[in-house]
Amino acid sequence: MADLLEQVTIVQITDGKIVEQDDVVIKETPLTIFVNEEELVTLLCLPQFQQNLAVGFLFSEGILSSKAEIESLIFNENKGVIWIKLNKPIAIDDNFRKGRTVTTGCARGLTFHQVFEKWSGDFVSSKLTIEHQIVIAVVSDLKQRSLLFQQTGGTHSALLYKDNTFLLEREDIGRHNAIDKIIGECVMKDIPGDDKILMTSGRVSSEILLKAARHQIPILISRGAPTSAALKLADEIGITLIGFARGKRMNIYTNSWRIN
Repeated sequence: MADLLEQVTIVQITDGKIVEQDDVVIKETPLTIFVNEEELVTLLCLPQFQQNLAVGFLFSEGILSSKAEIESLIFNENKGVIWIKLNKPIAIDDNFRKGRTVTTGCARGLTFHQVFEKWSGDFVSSKLTIEHQIVIAVVSDLKQRSLLFQQTGGTHSALLYKDNTFLLEREDIGRHNAIDKIIGECVMKDIPGDDKILMTSGRVSSEILLKAARHQIPILISRGAPTSAALKLADEIGITLIGFARGKRMNIYTNSWRIN
């Protein structure tokens, strides 16, 4: 974990007392993704699980549908560059690039989805239901498992569960990246999403909602607030969206039938 932190010297003032001391901050690095030898995007991220981040980003954006489409993947950690060759052409023309949406997320989150257009993907038809106590347990687990946040206060976290069984936890400087790292690992390990619960530490905007929808995850939980666009999409797509999940409290905004 030490290679994800950088030591700095700070001047701290507490109750008028001035002290110079050592501190740690989270590392931030660029990751440039090439697809079929074409430079696609540069993400700013925590330098950890970057291959999964790249795969998850491509999957979330609809550029990649499964790991079977990946012909080769080469990662140069020193240069912060990943080359992914697909066994199909990518269908992103110049006009589409110019129309991409720069999101409100941390770490220059972005998406190629036209988020305010009607969802054209599959409806999330999972019949998964859970007890509300599981939501409470997942929220409590988020704090315990977010080790980098505990040290620096500089990360977002995402957790993946199957019922009350913990599967994955990822942290990053951006909530988009943390989720894409989980989705990328699911793609590479053939982990389905239709029986899973996804927890995020950040607010749920439309592009976060679409990431869950792309992997058919039926229940999305956040400590923060959802946006109006996220609520509209969750209702339309069939996702149970829970916000302000803190302690024993939660707001269920859409498809509440999944929570008992």
